[in-house]
Amino acid sequence: MLKKTLLITVLIFSFLFGTVALTQKYEMLPTVAHAQDEDLSSGGFMFPLDVIIHEDIEGGSRQNWIRKGINYIFERVIGVMAGVIGGLAVLVMSIGGFMILISAGNENLYQKGTSYVKYSLIGLAITLGAYIIVTAVQILIKSIYG
Repeated sequence: MLKKTLLITVLIFSFLFGTVALTQKYEMLPTVAHAQDEDLSSGGFMFPLDVIIHEDIEGGSRQNWIRKGINYIFERVIGVMAGVIGGLAVLVMSIGGFMILISAGNENLYQKGTSYVKYSLIGLAITLGAYIIVTAVQILIKSIYG
């Protein structure tokens, strides 16, 4: 029972701290704006407001800033999702490795640990492949539509 409680506690804290670190890395959490800055792009949510505010960006049309804003959000969401899924895969792989280490002759626990490692590697490969495909499609779309 103690092992199960410890494992659940470690999983919860790893997920919480990993999620906060990733969202801070990809600047998706709000930050405190500087007191003397009137420019909102230096604080608050880290969306580049110059994409919306300046009229001279490629004609300044409404469709242009909407498209750039959607592209920006899409890139951030993809980056965070890939990071979270990759982090979870590494976490599950570590749990599987730990299960293999503590199996001590228990064949059932050993098989469970190897299946955790195997499926986390498969999930990591699928995530990496999906990230590469989405990034390639995004680059292709940007090269076609500007």
